[in-house]
Amino acid sequence: MSSPNPSEIVAGLERICGPDGAIPGDGPQARPLLHDTTEDEGIAGHADAVAFPSTAPQVAEVLAFCYENGLPLTPRGGGTGLAAGSVPGGGVLLDLGRLDRVRAFDGPQWRMEAEAGVSTADVQRLAREGGLLFAPDPGAREQSTIGGNIATNAGGPHAFKYGVTSRWVTGLEVAVAPGELMTVGGPLSKDVAGYDLVGLLCGSEGTLG
Repeated sequence: MSSPNPSEIVAGLERICGPDGAIPGDGPQARPLLHDTTEDEGIAGHADAVAFPSTAPQVAEVLAFCYENGLPLTPRGGGTGLAAGSVPGGGVLLDLGRLDRVRAFDGPQWRMEAEAGVSTADVQRLAREGGLLFAPDPGAREQSTIGGNIATNAGGPHAFKYGVTSRWVTGLEVAVAPGELMTVGGPLSKDVAGYDLVGLLCGSEGTLG
Protein backbone atom coordinates (compact mmCIF):
# COMPACT_ATOMS: atom_id res chain seq x y z
CA MET A 1 0.00 0.00 0.00
CA SER A 2 1.44 3.34 -1.06
CA SER A 3 1.18 6.31 1.25
CA PRO A 4 -0.96 9.27 0.15
CA ASN A 5 0.78 12.36 -1.16
CA PRO A 6 0.97 15.50 1.00
CA SER A 7 -2.10 17.16 -0.52
CA GLU A 8 -4.14 13.99 0.06
CA ILE A 9 -2.90 13.87 3.65
CA VAL A 10 -3.99 17.47 4.28
CA ALA A 11 -7.39 16.76 2.71
CA GLY A 12 -7.84 13.68 4.88
CA LEU A 13 -6.93 15.59 8.03
CA GLU A 14 -9.31 18.42 7.11
CA ARG A 15 -12.15 15.91 6.91
CA ILE A 16 -11.37 14.98 10.52
CA CYS A 17 -10.39 18.32 12.07
CA GLY A 18 -12.34 20.76 9.91
CA PRO A 19 -11.27 23.11 7.11
CA ASP A 20 -8.94 25.05 9.42
CA GLY A 21 -7.66 21.92 11.16
CA ALA A 22 -4.76 21.01 8.89
CA ILE A 23 -2.03 22.74 6.93
CA PRO A 24 0.74 21.59 4.56
CA GLY A 25 3.98 20.76 6.33
CA ASP A 26 6.12 22.77 3.93
CA GLY A 27 4.33 26.12 4.28
CA PRO A 28 5.26 29.22 6.30
CA GLN A 29 2.59 28.51 8.93
CA ALA A 30 4.10 25.12 9.67
CA ARG A 31 7.73 26.23 9.86
CA PRO A 32 7.65 27.49 13.49
CA LEU A 33 6.11 24.17 14.57
CA LEU A 34 8.82 21.94 13.13
CA HIS A 35 11.33 22.51 15.93
CA ASP A 36 11.58 22.91 19.69
CA THR A 37 14.25 24.70 21.70
CA THR A 38 16.91 22.55 20.01
CA GLU A 39 16.57 24.84 16.99
CA ASP A 40 19.51 26.77 18.44
CA GLU A 41 21.57 23.62 17.83
CA GLY A 42 20.46 23.45 14.21
CA ILE A 43 17.82 20.75 14.73
CA ALA A 44 14.63 21.15 12.71
CA GLY A 45 12.20 18.63 11.30
CA HIS A 46 9.96 18.16 8.31
CA ALA A 47 6.39 16.95 7.93
CA ASP A 48 3.90 16.27 5.17
CA ALA A 49 1.14 17.97 7.15
CA VAL A 50 0.24 19.47 10.51
CA ALA A 51 -3.05 18.55 12.19
CA PHE A 52 -4.83 20.71 14.78
CA PRO A 53 -7.45 18.55 16.52
CA SER A 54 -9.71 20.30 19.02
CA THR A 55 -11.23 17.25 20.73
CA ALA A 56 -10.00 13.91 22.02
CA PRO A 57 -12.10 11.94 19.48
CA GLN A 58 -10.44 13.94 16.70
CA VAL A 59 -7.03 12.96 18.08
CA ALA A 60 -8.09 9.31 17.90
CA GLU A 61 -9.35 9.77 14.32
CA VAL A 62 -6.07 11.38 13.25
CA LEU A 63 -4.21 8.46 14.81
CA ALA A 64 -6.45 6.01 12.92
CA PHE A 65 -5.86 7.91 9.66
CA CYS A 66 -2.09 7.74 10.12
CA TYR A 67 -2.24 4.07 11.14
CA GLU A 68 -4.30 3.12 8.09
CA ASN A 69 -1.99 4.99 5.72
CA GLY A 70 1.35 4.00 7.26
CA LEU A 71 2.23 7.57 8.25
CA PRO A 72 4.48 8.43 11.20
CA LEU A 73 2.82 10.67 13.78
CA THR A 74 4.64 13.08 16.08
CA PRO A 75 2.73 14.82 18.92
CA ARG A 76 3.60 18.39 19.87
CA GLY A 77 2.76 20.35 23.01
CA GLY A 78 4.25 23.77 23.69
CA GLY A 79 7.51 23.14 21.85
CA THR A 80 9.65 23.82 24.92
CA GLY A 81 11.46 20.48 24.93
CA LEU A 82 15.23 20.22 25.09
CA ALA A 83 15.59 16.82 23.40
CA ALA A 84 13.85 17.24 20.00
CA GLY A 85 11.02 14.95 21.11
CA SER A 86 8.42 16.96 19.19
CA VAL A 87 10.56 17.41 16.07
CA PRO A 88 8.95 15.39 13.25
CA GLY A 89 10.85 13.27 10.76
CA GLY A 90 8.08 13.21 8.18
CA GLY A 91 4.44 12.19 8.20
CA VAL A 92 2.00 14.13 10.37
CA LEU A 93 2.76 16.56 13.18
CA LEU A 94 -0.06 16.48 15.73
CA ASP A 95 -0.33 19.92 17.34
CA LEU A 96 -2.35 19.64 20.57
CA GLY A 97 -2.61 23.37 21.27
CA ARG A 98 -6.36 23.52 20.64
CA LEU A 99 -7.09 21.01 23.38
CA ASP A 100 -6.91 23.82 25.90
CA ARG A 101 -9.96 23.33 28.11
CA VAL A 102 -10.14 22.58 31.82
CA ARG A 103 -13.02 20.11 31.89
CA ALA A 104 -13.55 19.99 35.64
CA PHE A 105 -12.15 21.35 38.89
CA ASP A 106 -13.09 19.98 42.31
CA GLY A 107 -11.15 21.73 45.06
CA PRO A 108 -12.40 19.64 48.01
CA GLN A 109 -11.38 16.46 46.18
CA TRP A 110 -8.04 17.97 45.07
CA ARG A 111 -8.92 17.09 41.50
CA MET A 112 -8.61 18.84 38.15
CA GLU A 113 -9.33 17.43 34.70
CA ALA A 114 -7.41 19.31 32.03
CA GLU A 115 -6.86 18.69 28.33
CA ALA A 116 -3.38 18.18 26.94
CA GLY A 117 -2.95 21.71 25.59
CA VAL A 118 -3.64 23.59 28.83
CA SER A 119 -0.52 25.50 29.87
CA THR A 120 1.36 24.61 33.02
CA ALA A 121 0.85 28.17 34.24
CA ASP A 122 -2.94 27.91 33.87
CA VAL A 123 -3.01 24.64 35.81
CA GLN A 124 -0.91 26.21 38.57
CA ARG A 125 -3.07 29.36 38.58
CA LEU A 126 -6.35 27.48 38.84
CA ALA A 127 -5.00 25.28 41.63
CA ARG A 128 -3.74 28.32 43.52
CA GLU A 129 -7.09 30.12 43.18
CA GLY A 130 -8.70 27.05 44.73
CA GLY A 131 -6.30 27.08 47.67
CA LEU A 132 -4.26 24.19 46.26
CA LEU A 133 -0.81 23.62 44.80
CA PHE A 134 0.29 22.02 41.54
CA ALA A 135 3.98 21.73 42.24
CA PRO A 136 5.68 20.52 39.02
CA ASP A 137 7.36 23.62 37.65
CA PRO A 138 9.37 22.98 34.47
CA GLY A 139 10.85 25.89 32.57
CA ALA A 140 8.73 28.09 30.29
CA ARG A 141 5.58 27.35 32.27
CA GLU A 142 3.53 29.90 30.30
CA GLN A 143 4.29 27.99 27.09
CA SER A 144 4.77 24.40 28.23
CA THR A 145 1.61 22.30 28.36
CA ILE A 146 0.30 19.78 30.85
CA GLY A 147 0.25 17.11 28.13
CA GLY A 148 3.92 17.72 27.43
CA ASN A 149 4.70 17.66 31.14
CA ILE A 150 3.05 14.25 31.43
CA ALA A 151 4.69 12.93 28.25
CA THR A 152 8.14 13.85 29.55
CA ASN A 153 7.37 13.36 33.25
CA ALA A 154 8.69 16.87 33.82
CA GLY A 155 9.73 18.16 37.20
CA GLY A 156 11.63 21.39 37.69
CA PRO A 157 13.15 22.70 40.94
CA HIS A 158 10.05 21.80 42.99
CA ALA A 159 10.59 18.11 42.18
CA PHE A 160 13.19 17.83 44.94
CA LYS A 161 10.42 18.32 47.50
CA TYR A 162 7.18 17.44 45.74
CA GLY A 163 8.15 14.91 43.06
CA VAL A 164 7.83 14.94 39.28
CA THR A 165 4.61 15.19 37.26
CA SER A 166 3.67 11.51 37.55
CA ARG A 167 3.24 11.96 41.30
CA TRP A 168 0.41 14.39 40.55
CA VAL A 169 -1.50 12.38 37.94
CA THR A 170 -4.18 9.86 38.93
CA GLY A 171 -5.86 9.23 35.57
CA LEU A 172 -5.38 9.74 31.84
CA GLU A 173 -7.43 9.68 28.67
CA VAL A 174 -5.16 8.52 25.85
CA ALA A 175 -5.49 7.78 22.15
CA VAL A 176 -3.84 4.50 21.21
CA ALA A 177 -3.29 2.66 17.93
CA PRO A 178 -5.11 1.78 15.78
CA GLY A 179 -7.16 4.83 16.77
CA GLU A 180 -9.05 4.26 20.00
CA LEU A 181 -9.58 6.32 23.15
CA MET A 182 -8.70 4.61 26.41
CA THR A 183 -9.07 5.79 30.00
CA VAL A 184 -6.63 4.57 32.63
CA GLY A 185 -6.65 5.38 36.33
CA GLY A 186 -9.24 7.72 37.76
CA PRO A 187 -10.11 9.99 40.67
CA LEU A 188 -8.75 7.77 43.43
CA SER A 189 -5.69 9.15 45.21
CA LYS A 190 -4.56 5.60 45.93
CA ASP A 191 -5.23 2.65 43.63
CA VAL A 192 -3.11 -0.48 43.97
CA ALA A 193 -5.30 -2.78 41.86
CA GLY A 194 -3.69 -4.01 38.65
CA TYR A 195 -0.87 -2.58 36.60
CA ASP A 196 0.25 1.03 37.00
CA LEU A 197 -0.66 2.12 33.47
CA VAL A 198 -0.69 5.80 34.46
CA GLY A 199 2.90 5.52 35.64
CA LEU A 200 3.83 3.67 32.45
CA LEU A 201 2.35 6.38 30.22
CA CYS A 202 3.93 9.26 32.15
CA GLY A 203 7.33 9.86 30.60
CA SER A 204 6.65 7.70 27.54
CA GLU A 205 7.12 10.70 25.19
CA GLY A 206 3.93 9.87 23.27
CA THR A 207 5.25 6.49 22.13
CA LEU A 208 2.51 4.57 23.95
CA GLY A 209 -0.40 6.97 23.51
